[in-house]
Amino acid sequence: MAHRGRGYLHDAHDESANHITELQLQDTELSASSSKAKGPNETFTVEPHAVNQQKHELGNAGPLFSIRKMGRSFANTVRSHVSAVMRTTSQANLAAEDRDLAHGLKGNAKQPNVKHSNTSWGSRQLSKLRNLFVSSSNERDLSSVGSERTESSTSAAGSSVNLTSTTTHCVACGNDNNVEDIGRAPCGHVYCRDCLQNLVKTAIADEAFFPPRCCRQTIPFGIIQTLLTSDLVLTYINKHVEFKTQNRTYCYVQTCSTFIGSGNIVDNVGTCRECRSKTCTICKAAAHDRGECPKDPALQEILKMMGENGWQRCKSCSSVIELKHGCNHITCRCGAHFCYLCGLSWRTCTCAQWDERRLLDHANLVVDRRPGAHELPLESFNLYESFNPSYTQLEVVNQR
Repeated sequence: MAHRGRGYLHDAHDESANHITELQLQDTELSASSSKAKGPNETFTVEPHAVNQQKHELGNAGPLFSIRKMGRSFANTVRSHVSAVMRTTSQANLAAEDRDLAHGLKGNAKQPNVKHSNTSWGSRQLSKLRNLFVSSSNERDLSSVGSERTESSTSAAGSSVNLTSTTTHCVACGNDNNVEDIGRAPCGHVYCRDCLQNLVKTAIADEAFFPPRCCRQTIPFGIIQTLLTSDLVLTYINKHVEFKTQNRTYCYVQTCSTFIGSGNIVDNVGTCRECRSKTCTICKAAAHDRGECPKDPALQEILKMMGENGWQRCKSCSSVIELKHGCNHITCRCGAHFCYLCGLSWRTCTCAQWDERRLLDHANLVVDRRPGAHELPLESFNLYESFNPSYTQLEVVNQR
């Protein structure tokens, strides 16, 4: 029995096409049975190998209809929920990106180059997603199923399927754009790639508009980054850090004025990453000698205390030194030698080399260190009495 070509099955409903194939398969089996029942002298209407070939092709068509039905269902589900999938994925990625950004800022680590092509619904992902499924209006004719066995894997991989592009209306420019070129704000408004980039550029240029918002709701960075260039993403991250920093420091060079982050600040001195100039983080002017700002309130309090107690500072390492006994020759722990009275290098001034009181303090200290000093009479310690009657007791004696 002759059968019609299976090209007409392409336009048939899945259930109808499957039923037609089953009927054709039964018809072929009956034809094969009748051929075997004929005697050897009878004429065969259908040769055995042709019947077997037809049975084989019809047997393979059934599973193909089931696969096509499942693929259509899945493709329709993806198309109808692509916006919801994008929003859900963007929210999940936002948490991961914020965590990476926080880890990069902690410990003054170098900020990583932000690329989330594997976790974001960018243009490549959506394009691949659409190409995975066959549109119901653009499927290949099932009559080519038999011939596909002879098609090489290379030519099969090179074949493409034309899909109907999904477009969305941009609320800013009013144009229709493909779904991979749009970003959806939390309020539900949709922006195309160009309009969203312009929105971000405006936000990073004026802090009053940062972060980008729509309907007074912040647009998450996870939605923004997939539609921005790499340079714009890096600028956005740097501005995010800058605008979140309190008491910011900028390069004092007016032609530069680059923001100096905490990772480039050491001991109240910030180093510009662009021109390498050093800026004082206290007064925001050029860095001072020895890193001390005259407007530093803590430094002014220390200087006031030094004046009240007669202390001196080392000109080399800026250490504060108090002399209790001995001569005015100071040997600092950094190795510098200077006069305790004026602070100049030793033997470069006309100050007295010692103060009698501190010399007597030193002598009393030496006597107190001797073995059996506690058995000596008080007169052996109180050397002040022979020098100045106003001194009645030594501090070391009072401590006993």
